Amino acid sequence: MYNVLVTSIGAKFPLLSALKSALYVLGEKAKLFGADANPACLGRYGVDAFWAMPPLASCTAQTFISYCKDQGIGAIIPTRDEDVHFFARHKAAFEGANIALFCAPLQAVEACQDKLFFASTHPLAIPASTDITTLDASRFVVKERFGAGGRAMLLNATKTEALDFGKTLSSPLFQPFIEGEEFSVDGYVNGKEGWVGGVARARLHVKHGEAKLTAYVDAPALLEATKTLAQTLHVKGHLVAQFLQNDRGIHLIECNVRFGGASTLSYAMGLRSFEWFFKELLGESYVFVLDTSVTHQLRVEQDVRW
Repeated sequence: MYNVLVTSIGAKFPLLSALKSALYVLGEKAKLFGADANPACLGRYGVDAFWAMPPLASCTAQTFISYCKDQGIGAIIPTRDEDVHFFARHKAAFEGANIALFCAPLQAVEACQDKLFFASTHPLAIPASTDITTLDASRFVVKERFGAGGRAMLLNATKTEALDFGKTLSSPLFQPFIEGEEFSVDGYVNGKEGWVGGVARARLHVKHGEAKLTAYVDAPALLEATKTLAQTLHVKGHLVAQFLQNDRGIHLIECNVRFGGASTLSYAMGLRSFEWFFKELLGESYVFVLDTSVTHQLRVEQDVRW
């Protein structure tokens, strides 16, 4: 038995709930520790123990290793892009300290976080350029080249609008604007780079890049595209691929190699990434069984009382 640490917990109660439900694999005494640089974060009420950690920029691998050793923590779940990159960079140090990471290899992390490079990784990926004149389009998308792009993005812009908005970004990236239905695919790849399975979801209502209303869809082509992407990038663990689909086909937007905000629907439908990760650490087997008794998810705030 050992405890688990999840980083940047913010107010991610659905994710914390999913993690708690998986702790049984590690034994009835296993505890969930949560860390955040904000000591007032609401997520501290959703974990067994809370660590007001230093800002990530001032942390070293040893900062986390020392805390984990003191608290009997044997696995870390990063939940934010910056965290994922930090732990991927220091994976060897954590492995040397016998601390497992729910984290893809560094090469896969950096391939997904650099949207210019990512556009070259899959035949379905939407073209991207730092030079708008190289794109054959009349309407454009403008976003940051690195990291999460949902909050700093302009859609369906003219060339002039795109260039003006690009001046407000640190590293602007331009893509042709494509209309279509939005989908996400949650997938899981085991520690030996074996594809376990995936769940495709329609993104019915999106706010700040996160699907507030999502619904299961039977979409073999999207699953196959995600599997190919995972194999190409040598992903391990959980990934979320985003697509557009229209009468011209499927278009790959981006991929996050972490558990996403709406991934809890896929988890409820049988894609039990956290549980499988723990079972792999213990050398236990598992199988993916799709459960379609629940197919929709609405993410809303709710009151919690105790």
